[in-house]
Amino acid sequence: MKNILKFAGAVIVVLMSCITLVFAAGQAQPEVTVKNQNGLTLRNDVFSYSDKFITSEIKNTDSADSSEVLLMAAYDEEDNIISISSTGDLNIAPGETAECVLSLDSADRTVKSVRVFVWRDFESAEPISEMIVLTNELYTYRDDANSVFVSVEGSDSDGDGTFAKPFRTVDFGVSKLSPGKTLYLMEGTYKENIYVGVKGTVAEPITIKAAPGAHAVIDGGGKLNENIIELESSSSDIIISDLELQNGWGGIYSENSTSKSGKNFAVCNNKIHDIDGNNDDTFAVVFYAKNVNPVTNVIIDGNEIYNCKTYTSETVTLNGNVDGFRVSNNIIHDCNNIGLDAIGYEGTCKTKELDCARNGVFRDNTVYNVSTYGNEGYKDGSGYDLCCAGIYIDGGHDIEILDNNIYNCDIGVEVASESTRAPYNISYNVSVNNNIISECKGLAGICFGGYDNKVGWTKQCDFVNNTLYNNIVGIMVQQAEDNIISQNIIYGGENGLVFSFADEDGKLVYKGVGPYNDTNNFGANYWYDPNSVSGYNCWFDMLPAEQLSKQITGVDPKFKSPKQNNFSTELNALGYGAIR
Repeated sequence: MKNILKFAGAVIVVLMSCITLVFAAGQAQPEVTVKNQNGLTLRNDVFSYSDKFITSEIKNTDSADSSEVLLMAAYDEEDNIISISSTGDLNIAPGETAECVLSLDSADRTVKSVRVFVWRDFESAEPISEMIVLTNELYTYRDDANSVFVSVEGSDSDGDGTFAKPFRTVDFGVSKLSPGKTLYLMEGTYKENIYVGVKGTVAEPITIKAAPGAHAVIDGGGKLNENIIELESSSSDIIISDLELQNGWGGIYSENSTSKSGKNFAVCNNKIHDIDGNNDDTFAVVFYAKNVNPVTNVIIDGNEIYNCKTYTSETVTLNGNVDGFRVSNNIIHDCNNIGLDAIGYEGTCKTKELDCARNGVFRDNTVYNVSTYGNEGYKDGSGYDLCCAGIYIDGGHDIEILDNNIYNCDIGVEVASESTRAPYNISYNVSVNNNIISECKGLAGICFGGYDNKVGWTKQCDFVNNTLYNNIVGIMVQQAEDNIISQNIIYGGENGLVFSFADEDGKLVYKGVGPYNDTNNFGANYWYDPNSVSGYNCWFDMLPAEQLSKQITGVDPKFKSPKQNNFSTELNALGYGAIR
């Protein structure tokens, strides 16, 4: 039987809790369903089977009795069978089913795959079909003391946190966690606010996540001054993943204010939406670092965050003494203030030189429909101040903004400093490279420098190989010096304004010409205005315009398909613009 089982049939690769086997054309068509993978949980990419069995059944959909045999087998890393079960050789009446249960022993065993086979009968040389239920990964099944379960049908008083007897509330389940443990949320909506007062270690983090295959929702109920998940001020080594968080005054909130350093936080693969505190302290995700010891190794990856109203705060924020972070592969959309933000020099950390987010990366994020239009915090006599960026560095340093796609925002990317706490009011060593920024109609595609002479500066930053398309202004420069702007493609919008000098006091200069002799180095950029007859009449709202106008080209870059967000062009091969 072992050799027979190694024959490859019509394989369908799946990884679901309820799956059906499809047979090749011309074969009899029994229906095979893996209907129960009891206790299936994922911990650190290792599967556990708390109840130690997988159930499948075969249904005879023919009009006559069927003699098919259903068999399940588990294989180890060497492709040897370590467990096997079958329905036996029996006749199944039309419309009836037969069940097969694959039991797993109590000892820890490593499983490479679990496969489901259908034979015509036991005498057949090989199965008429085969389905691989688990594959490509290595799985273990065991009674796992590090797993804690909660269910909307569980009980905090009578449950013990096992798969069979889960707790009822997430907050109670969290209180039972210790280093190395994972809290699994089973299917359902949990209407509560969670306080995480426990912490893990580097080797044994604490994880809060949805059980595999489960759609677990935490609904904050919109309670005033309540975040959906709040981390204790000295927390560390926490993973929050695969959850849906909704209807909160705030989303995930971490404020490290103790003498100990917070470290190793991961917020991954969550859906966070309808955050509406309408308050200066409302965020979808925020990490505040107030302590002289920094918060380090913050990862925010793979989340979708939308429909957030954060008033004068931001959607996702790293503020204060945060040293080391990665914000990547997120989709941020339909929010009424800044999408992603790294902030410094607001007084969050009392040690001024440490009061800034630094040494991080914003990469492969998609940000769209982010605008302060309709945000009462930005309403003035003439309407709304459209001033929020998809990605904003406000007093940070040593940060990369790479490979992002930003569109339909007030500003695409902004690098500046709003602080008045000189000399701690400068954004520096920020690289804005290989981004696609389009249809930003508030201020500009890229904006850098302090907005007036009372706030900070942008220095020693580079803006290279970006593609800017149909923005109200291509690049806007304010109080800034010693920055590099090179190899970008700037495709003008309706007004043809590809460059703007926004400092009302006229203290920005170009190439050392001006009252302060500051220098911003404009290298070889590709400027184009589609609205002029020749393509040469780009509007540079600054002096001396003639120095930049020498770079203007009358040749359309001919992007492949801008409406489908495809901005590839032959100019990429010449080193211009963002390459995808």
